[in-house]
Amino acid sequence: MNFWNINYDIAALVMLLVMIGFFVHTKWLPTYANRFFLSAICMRSVTVVTDIVACVMLTHYRDFGLVSLYCSNLLYFLFEFTAACLVLLFALQVTVKLTECPKAVVLLIKIIYAVYVILICSTVRNHWLFGIDEKGYYNGFGYDIFKVVNFLIVLTTLAIAIARRKDILRIQLLSFGMYVALHFVGLVILLGVSPVTPVGGMTSALGLLIIFLAFQNPDKYVDAKTGLFNRRGLIRMGQNDAKARATISLFCVQLTNYQNVSAFNDRRVIEQCMRQVGEWCRSTMNDFRCYYISKGRFVFAHDGEINTSVYKGMIRDRFSHPWETDKGEITFTTSMQYFPNAISTVDAEEMVDCIEAAAEKCAHSGNASFRVMTDDIVKEIRRRREVTEAIEKAIEKRTVQVFYQPIFDCKTGKVNAVEALARLEDEKLGRIPPEEFIRLAEQNGSILDLGAQIFEKVCLFISKPEVKELGLERIDVNLSPIQCRYEWLVAEFRTIAFRHGTDFKNFNFEITESATVDEDHCVANITQINREGGSFSLDDYGTGYSNLVSIHTIPFEYIKLDKSIVWAYVEQKNDILRHITEMFTAQGFKVIAEGVENEKMVEALKKVGCTGLQGYYFAKPLREEEFIAYMKSGEYITDSAEG
Repeated sequence: MNFWNINYDIAALVMLLVMIGFFVHTKWLPTYANRFFLSAICMRSVTVVTDIVACVMLTHYRDFGLVSLYCSNLLYFLFEFTAACLVLLFALQVTVKLTECPKAVVLLIKIIYAVYVILICSTVRNHWLFGIDEKGYYNGFGYDIFKVVNFLIVLTTLAIAIARRKDILRIQLLSFGMYVALHFVGLVILLGVSPVTPVGGMTSALGLLIIFLAFQNPDKYVDAKTGLFNRRGLIRMGQNDAKARATISLFCVQLTNYQNVSAFNDRRVIEQCMRQVGEWCRSTMNDFRCYYISKGRFVFAHDGEINTSVYKGMIRDRFSHPWETDKGEITFTTSMQYFPNAISTVDAEEMVDCIEAAAEKCAHSGNASFRVMTDDIVKEIRRRREVTEAIEKAIEKRTVQVFYQPIFDCKTGKVNAVEALARLEDEKLGRIPPEEFIRLAEQNGSILDLGAQIFEKVCLFISKPEVKELGLERIDVNLSPIQCRYEWLVAEFRTIAFRHGTDFKNFNFEITESATVDEDHCVANITQINREGGSFSLDDYGTGYSNLVSIHTIPFEYIKLDKSIVWAYVEQKNDILRHITEMFTAQGFKVIAEGVENEKMVEALKKVGCTGLQGYYFAKPLREEEFIAYMKSGEYITDSAEG
C-alpha cells in the first residue's frame, strides 16, 4: 500500500485561498487579464483539493469503488492541465492581448486542449496515463510524457513573456521565469526523487504568488479618498473594453461647486465628505463600474445603453440633500453628461479628455443639468484637445508665426503702420484659425506664453535694418483681456523690448471692448505702458459692450471700427458709421476702418472722416519677407497668404 504525503498540498491550498480571499475583498479592475489570473488561482486550488482527495482515496483504495477512484484521478489531471493553460492565457492577455492574437494561435491552443482532454479521458480504457488494480494505483506508460507536456505548456508561458518583454516590466518577466523554475523543481522531485510526495501543487502555488506580487497592484487603480476606481483605472478599463470591442456607455456626474467647497473647507472635511459620496456610489450605482477621476468628477460605466432617466432622478434626489461631516453640512451642486457607446467612438485616453472637457463645458449649465454628448460634441471636444496640443507644441518649439497687415493713412496716402497677427500652422491640423486658437489659449492660460512669444518676434522684426528703413510709425500688437490682467505684463514686455533694442514708443497695443469691462484689472498696466510711450487702440468697436465710459477712462488714441459696421454703411443698410466717426473724431480719437475690400469703400470711408484704413484691398496679412517686399514695391498685392 502506498502512502502519499499531502502536507505540501495542504500548505499550497492555504496559500492559494489567501490569494483568492485577497482578490475577492480588494477592489480590482475587471480586466480580462485579472479574470484569467483569478481563474488560474481558483483552478489551481481545485486541482490541489482534487489531488488531496485522490491521494487520500488511493491510500485507502480498498475502501472505495473503482469508478470513484478513476473519477478523482481523472479530474486531477484535467484540472492540472487546465490550470496551466489558464496561466498561458493570462500571459497572452498581458502581452499580446487575446483579441489581437492571430486566430491560428488561439485555434491551436483550443485544439491542443481538446485533444488532451480526450486523451486523459481515454485512460479509463487504455490506462496510458494511470491505472488502478488490486495492488492499487500505478503510473501508465504515458505518465511521464503528460508531466513533460504539461511543463512545456508552462515553459511556453515564459517564451511568450520573453518574446513580448517590451510590453511588460522587468520584474514581471522575472516572475514568469521564477514560475517556470519552480515548476521544473516540482517536476524533478515528482519524477526522480519522491513520486509519493506531490509537491507540484506547492511549487505551482509559489509561482502564482510571485506572479501575483509582480502583476497585481490594485492600489494604483483606486482613488484613496472615495475608494472608487481612479482615472488610471478608467483608462485601463477603456483600453480593455476597446480591445474586446465592447460597447460601453458612460454616465458622468460633475460636482460643479467642488472647487469652491474645497477652498473654504478643511482638507479632512472634504476627504470625509468624498468618502461618503464614494460609499453612496458603490451601494446605489452597483450595476456600474464606478470611477472618480479628480476635481469632483465621477464616471459610471455600463455595458450597452443606460436608462438615464432613472439615474438622473436618483442623483438629483440624493444631491439635493447635504452631506454630513464633523464640521457641519456640505451641499454639492451637480451637472450630468451621458456618453452613449463611448468606448466604441474614441480611444481610452481621449475618452477621459472628453469627459473632463464636457464637465468644464457643462459646469455653468445650472444645478442638476443633464446633457447627452452627441458625436458632434465629441468631435468638438476632440478638436479642442488637438488644437490645445498644437498650441502647447508651438509654444514649446517657438513655431508661432507672425503675419503683418498694412494700415493705410488717409492723410498721407501711404502705409504708415502695420498690424502684427498671430498665425498657427500644425503638421497634423494644418492652418488653425486665429479666433480658434486664441480663444483656447485664453481659456487654458497659455495666452501669456503665446503673447510673449509673439511680442518677442515682433521686436526682433522691427530691430532689423531693412524694416527700420520702411518708415513705419508704429506696429499694432494685439493684447487679450487675460494679458491685460497679468500683473507682470509691463515688466515682461519691457524686458523683451529692451533685449531687442526697442521700447514701447514703437508700439500701439490693440485691446477689445471686452477687456475694457475689467477696468480695475487692466487699467494699471495700460496706464504704465502709455506713460512709457506706448499707445492704445480699441479694436473691433461695435461687436462688444460699446461702453463709452470705458473708452474715456482708458487712454485710447485709436478706435478701430469692426468690418460689420463698415460693410453695413457701404451697402447702405444704415448710417451708424458716419455718426460714430463724427463723434469720435470730434473727441480727438483717430478712427480706423477694418475690412476694406474695394476702391468704392476707400472713397466712402475717406469722405466720412476715417483717418486710417485696413483690409484686403491694400493687402492680406503677409509673411515677414512678403511684407518687406510689399512696402519696397509701393504696389498693392492681393494674392498673399490667407488671413
